[in-house]
Amino acid sequence: METKDIVTLALAAYGSLLSSALAVIGWREKRRVLRVTASIGAPFPAPEVHFMFLIEVVNPGHRPVTINNVGLVLPNKKELVLIDSGPYLKLPRELKEGTSCSAMIPAKDILATLKEQGLNGTIFVHPYCRDALGKRHKGKRYEINVDLQL
Repeated sequence: METKDIVTLALAAYGSLLSSALAVIGWREKRRVLRVTASIGAPFPAPEVHFMFLIEVVNPGHRPVTINNVGLVLPNKKELVLIDSGPYLKLPRELKEGTSCSAMIPAKDILATLKEQGLNGTIFVHPYCRDALGKRHKGKRYEINVDLQL
């Protein structure tokens, strides 16, 4: 093989890798991405502490995404849809790139609903949200002790 053939082959390989990398980057920028997390805490300092269950949805992508509902995926694969998502989140809601929103529900209401579903002890749930196209965006699992007294 001659030097010019090796150079031509190297340039062709480089061009192919560059083209593939740009295609992947373009695809990642165009897709809808939502990050969903869950936590429990007391958001407001008050004489009486009221623990709240928080589901936060963040749009780190480059496209606006409309959220239709938020909830929890239970261990039995059922979905617990949060109908009343608190005063801070009115659904449906459009999240522009780089923005977020949160649903806050009294933790005692979530625990009571989980007990009604026959769940007890420590369980793992996944927070999720569903966009306007029906795609479910599921977050990392979150541990909840259903028997906790709040």
